[in-house]
Amino acid sequence: MKARVRTILFVVLSLCLLGGSVFAGGGQESAATGPKKIVFQTFFGAGQEEVENGFVAQAVREAFPEWEFHVQWFTYSAYAEKLNLQIASGDLPDMTVVDTNIQLPRMVAEDQVIPLNDLLDEYGQNLLKFVPSWHWPAGTYDGKIMAIMNGWTTKKAGPYMRKDWLDNLGLDVPNTLEEFDAVLRAFTFDDPDGNGKDDTFGAGFREGVNWFDWVFHAVGVAPGHHHTGIWRKRGDRVEIDWVQPEMLDALKYIRGLYQDGVIIPESITFDGSQWGAAFTNGTMGTFYHFYGTLQAQQFSMLEKNPNVKLISVAPPLGPGGRGSSDEPMHWGFVISKKAQYPEEYVRLMDWFIGEGWDKLYGWFGGASPGRGFKELNAKGQAVAWSAEERSSKAVQDAMAEEAGERFYYITRPEDKWYATVSAEDRAFYLEQEKQTNIPEYYRARDNAQKYCFTSLKTKPVPSEMEYWGSLRTKYKEIMSTIVAAKDIDVDAVWKEWIDYWNVNGGETITQEVNDSL
Repeated sequence: MKARVRTILFVVLSLCLLGGSVFAGGGQESAATGPKKIVFQTFFGAGQEEVENGFVAQAVREAFPEWEFHVQWFTYSAYAEKLNLQIASGDLPDMTVVDTNIQLPRMVAEDQVIPLNDLLDEYGQNLLKFVPSWHWPAGTYDGKIMAIMNGWTTKKAGPYMRKDWLDNLGLDVPNTLEEFDAVLRAFTFDDPDGNGKDDTFGAGFREGVNWFDWVFHAVGVAPGHHHTGIWRKRGDRVEIDWVQPEMLDALKYIRGLYQDGVIIPESITFDGSQWGAAFTNGTMGTFYHFYGTLQAQQFSMLEKNPNVKLISVAPPLGPGGRGSSDEPMHWGFVISKKAQYPEEYVRLMDWFIGEGWDKLYGWFGGASPGRGFKELNAKGQAVAWSAEERSSKAVQDAMAEEAGERFYYITRPEDKWYATVSAEDRAFYLEQEKQTNIPEYYRARDNAQKYCFTSLKTKPVPSEMEYWGSLRTKYKEIMSTIVAAKDIDVDAVWKEWIDYWNVNGGETITQEVNDSL
């Protein structure tokens, strides 16, 4: 009987989402009686104390000495529950990170956040300069900018796998869906790690039937990361993949893998940490994530097993083609209607993406030598750890300590930063990038760029505020039921979903999406 995966590890560079709080919003002192209390709710980092007292928060306090600045930090696993409770109670913090596909429609519908157009014109010139123009629509309703969108880049995700397991089993790198199927089953049943135990799986889920888009696309559909939806042109209009006949085909195929024990049974309820741990601990042989994560996991896994080798692979080719899903432009920052100093939060975000970005991020800014980077050269340029050096535990620990003091704030796309530096610095740092990464990093990046599929829906439509939340919840429930439940009439469950979509706003959203394009 297969062992249950119990160990939960922190996976470096995975996005950790919001969870419990220590600072309450509101109750700020007036300018006449003391400093302005500015509380910024965010995620990423090692913990509340680390981010509150870390170098990023200290840099903000130095830049804005007239403030009493605090960071309100939450964990990834508890983020959705905590933020939903804040929305339900009407007690949003003054500024918070928000998923614009999931929470923002409700915030706007309930009039909990403010439009930012005028504040951006007055206090946000760096934001207007550095946030790419195509990012803003995801947080804009009827011409009103309701969220400051982060500089999140797309075309990042794809599958990778244990090349050492392939070699142990004498298998070639798979290309087609049939070949992938054979590899997943061999990773499950043929003892790929050679330990004589029945303790490995081909794959695993995350947060329901999620982060499995590389398989879905081979059938011609995909849920979209975090179940945000993939919209494609079908016939004479754009429609979501969620309700297509091919989605039922995909779910039936994945049900077969799950019911046969090829997918970790417990992963239907895994959060991000459990899912990542299952791969780094050697429980499953394939993974689907951003290309930067491959290198971090390779280094981490080498500590326990010097023979580990991860490779990026093209998504499987199936009857629907092949592909992976872009991470949608979905992280933004909103300001509550209860905020006493809304202009100061726009100033803060403008500083983060302007002067602050150069100081805190711009290649190795902010961190001290020996932590986020190796050293400063005679010209004051930050010298990166080489890929070989980064594989050592000492360097990983130093970089993790530095990363633990960072939290999620708005960042500038690197191409825009490179455009602002001298030609000499640009050449130096581009060369540093080559020294920092292993070759497989670039193969993974190229695969992501080549195969990532972008949804045609790029901005919210009015009816989402009323219908989207319940539709998304029902869709996730139906997916899990079809894949994991035993002794069910799959076709009847699917019909239940289609009926639900049709009578609960699905067609209304579809029509509005088409009208908006």
